[in-house]
Amino acid sequence: MRSARIEGRTVVVTGTWLRMAAVYDEEFVEGEPVPDPEAFLAALTRSRLSADIFTFAAEAAGRHTTVPGTTGNGTSRVIPITTFRTGGTTRSSPA
Repeated sequence: MRSARIEGRTVVVTGTWLRMAAVYDEEFVEGEPVPDPEAFLAALTRSRLSADIFTFAAEAAGRHTTVPGTTGNGTSRVIPITTFRTGGTTRSSPA
């Protein structure tokens, strides 16, 4: 299992074909697992971890977390992907 310390949290990546990143033992973390999602995602992007999906718990006591560039309801967020790499080439999704 690959892991890295990001913003004081341990992030682990599981899977091979679809790599999922998550805050390790986030259900036991005191306070918000990811207090500043924008800064956390920037640090995750700069890290050597390679993940297709990053998941974390964000709603506590009725508070909703907003992440720029995402869409979704109060319980989930989705980042639109318009390009992907395969075989060393970049392809665009149909509009």
